[in-house]
Amino acid sequence: MEFSLKLQEKTSKTYLSYSSIKHALNDMRAFELYMAGKLKKESPALHFGSMYDMLLFEPDKARETYQVIDHEQIMDKMSDRVKSLKNPKSSSEYKAAVQQLKTEAIEEDKQLVDESDWKTAYYMVKRLVDSGVKSKYLQGDYQVEFNEFIGDIPVRGFFDCKGSYVSDSKSTRSIPGFRYDVN
Repeated sequence: MEFSLKLQEKTSKTYLSYSSIKHALNDMRAFELYMAGKLKKESPALHFGSMYDMLLFEPDKARETYQVIDHEQIMDKMSDRVKSLKNPKSSSEYKAAVQQLKTEAIEEDKQLVDESDWKTAYYMVKRLVDSGVKSKYLQGDYQVEFNEFIGDIPVRGFFDCKGSYVSDSKSTRSIPGFRYDVN
């Protein structure tokens, strides 16, 4: 309990998370910034993983949260000049159409996702459904918070799914890199 009080005194947090421990093991300055809420990591992989998890566990919410950028639909609206270009996506007309989608997504409180990422996640989820993995291992309560102690150290985290099994789904776009993602 003494550790918990010292932690709260120094960081205003009453627990450690996996991310905070990972930062502490690699770089104490990064740990301090993370605990102060000043270190936010954004990456395409994190965005993809969040979208995939939502599509897997809360598909209706995923459809409400994300706006898919449909490149064919955008191209249908382009002028003949842009359609004839070798790389129409680099044209100002195409970029303006994508910017319009971004503006609309912000107004509707949605996040934009590229169609290829959406399809990749969709087919990853479909394989889990078709193979029976989802119905056997991924049923229960989703995004379940836990607050426990490892010795005297308070830790907090989330399970993707807690039912007959406790599951934390991992995704990757690189099979050779998957072992590092899971590690």
